[in-house]
Amino acid sequence: STAYRDSNTHIECMLDVGSVSWFCYRARVRLPSCLKCAVAVTNELELLQTWNPLVSSPPKSLGHRTAHLLTLRYQARLLRGLGKLDFLSEVNRFIDPEAGFLAEAVDDVPHGHSSYFEPLHGHYRPEMKVRKLWLPV
Repeated sequence: STAYRDSNTHIECMLDVGSVSWFCYRARVRLPSCLKCAVAVTNELELLQTWNPLVSSPPKSLGHRTAHLLTLRYQARLLRGLGKLDFLSEVNRFIDPEAGFLAEAVDDVPHGHSSYFEPLHGHYRPEMKVRKLWLPV
């Protein structure tokens, strides 16, 4: 169902009836910028706390990092600290400059991975599976 719509943004949401903890969404947003500038912020870890005020600790890049691969850990607080989250994600980027798109896959870092850490004490690690497709319009 549509959660929000205006002339530049359309957000659709869906809850999985089989699981109270699974939430899917699709956002179509027009950004007043070129694609290169719009996605640059996704690789600028030092700016994450600036554009996402829920992030409570500086993000850390773990292991080998390239423009196409990033393992990322950070914490976030919801509802003035009532909910504490510990994110540990692997970001894979696929770029096709000729077709003009960027695809991202963001997944949990599994147990046994060289960059795996247990969540901080008192923090919950949500399951994460995100797929993004950035297209110029």
